[in-house]
Amino acid sequence: LESALAIDPTDPEALAWLTAVHMVQADYGRARTACERLASVASPLLGSACRAQVDAATGGLHRAYEGLTAALRANPAARASLRQWVRVLLAEMAERLGRARDAEEHYRGAMALGDPDQYLLAAFAEFLIEQRRPAEAAAMLRGRERSDTLLLLLARALRATGSTDAERLSAVLQNRYAEAARRSS
Repeated sequence: LESALAIDPTDPEALAWLTAVHMVQADYGRARTACERLASVASPLLGSACRAQVDAATGGLHRAYEGLTAALRANPAARASLRQWVRVLLAEMAERLGRARDAEEHYRGAMALGDPDQYLLAAFAEFLIEQRRPAEAAAMLRGRERSDTLLLLLARALRATGSTDAERLSAVLQNRYAEAARRSS
């Protein structure tokens, strides 16, 4: 990433990935610096979302949530995929704040913005399972069993509902893992 940024220091994708790497490493100072660089070259909503992620991880969760909510409202013309990602960030922040109703509103808003990716589906399914609504999670995940992550969540949701199909899906997942282990050896 640093090599890519040496060639083009304003590459928003490289800056976003650099921020993500620093966040995973819990190097929040460097993540904040990368966010500031990103905010100077990216859309206002992307810059706000980047800063909010760092703030939420460093003791400013409430401030990050409120600021990002305002930024989303102020940028209704931002591309749908960005608004969808921001909605997921807000949903996760709302969950951490103990605001389940707001979290669900953000998850549903993200789903309404277009084709949900695996991360959104998994996060929303986890939320529904934690809210003791596994049947809703299962309904949302049906037909998406190609993803191991979503298959696992579907099996968990079905097990929580008492469905006998949960065991079959668990066996499918175990077979996939066994096959992957055979391929890698």
